[in-house]
Amino acid sequence: MKKLLLITLLLGFSTPSAFKHFDEVEYFEPMKPVREGIILTRKDSLIRLVLQEASGENLHGQILVAGVVLDRVRDSRFPNTENSVSRQKGQFEGMWKKFGNYSQEQIQQANLAVEVAKQGFRPCGRVLFFKAIWLKSDSWWEKRTKVCRVGGHDFYK
Repeated sequence: MKKLLLITLLLGFSTPSAFKHFDEVEYFEPMKPVREGIILTRKDSLIRLVLQEASGENLHGQILVAGVVLDRVRDSRFPNTENSVSRQKGQFEGMWKKFGNYSQEQIQQANLAVEVAKQGFRPCGRVLFFKAIWLKSDSWWEKRTKVCRVGGHDFYK
């Protein structure tokens, strides 16, 4: 219960009962401390993706973006590593742009989002797709089930 309370307070929920609709809450492990002076390398592709795709989002939005990659790794329709999923052609356009200039606070929050997502927390359950809300929906998106909207992104099954 202490672990759940820590995560609850960290994510801004008022009580642990706020988690009753979320998947796999009981599997939380203590989070590793956020590193000081983080230097991102090629192996930190998931942190880079969160920064490039969702640096302006709150922690929930960043957890969801990281969760999309992690959920795709577990899905047979996608590559089976975080790096391969995050660099898949035609996906995650932020990964194909010049890496932005991010503050240590932004990098630490993205790192935290990745760590929480790796523990199995998903604010809207398991999702495989997201898009910015300002993008027009075409027939491909209309065939998907929209699960939630967090900040500037819609998330889909």
